[in-house]
Amino acid sequence: MMKFSLAGIAVAALMAGTITTTTAQDTTGYQVDRQTMMAQVGAATRILAGMARGEAPYEAGAATNGLRVYQAVAAAWPYMFPDGTETGNETEAAPTIWSDRDGFIASANKFEADTAAALETAGDGLEAFQAAFGAAAANCRSCHEDYRISRE
Repeated sequence: MMKFSLAGIAVAALMAGTITTTTAQDTTGYQVDRQTMMAQVGAATRILAGMARGEAPYEAGAATNGLRVYQAVAAAWPYMFPDGTETGNETEAAPTIWSDRDGFIASANKFEADTAAALETAGDGLEAFQAAFGAAAANCRSCHEDYRISRE
């Protein structure tokens, strides 16, 4: 149960505005914030994927909390990559974020829409959740392929 509470805390932190603010001269805040947000998405994904795969019991509340993390990050994501934050702080942001800004924003908007659809199914049981979560998670893969520098 502790893991599920952490997802709720992450949502509350994002929505309460605890994300770092930066000035034009200090661009590392964006990079740190992006890394923090992706860590929250990763934690939520572990919970959501475990339920979707049947490795953990399905809990509608936990699904809702995890998907709210996705939703909060997806809504903020297009604004987290201003000019001047392309390098530094071990960023994994690919140059295509800036060279294909429209595509990147469209990708974030699709993630947000698919997450909203998945949220609507959170109380409808495991099968409905699995299908909707699969669509939302596919956005993660495609965005990482197009807009993230590979770790390997």
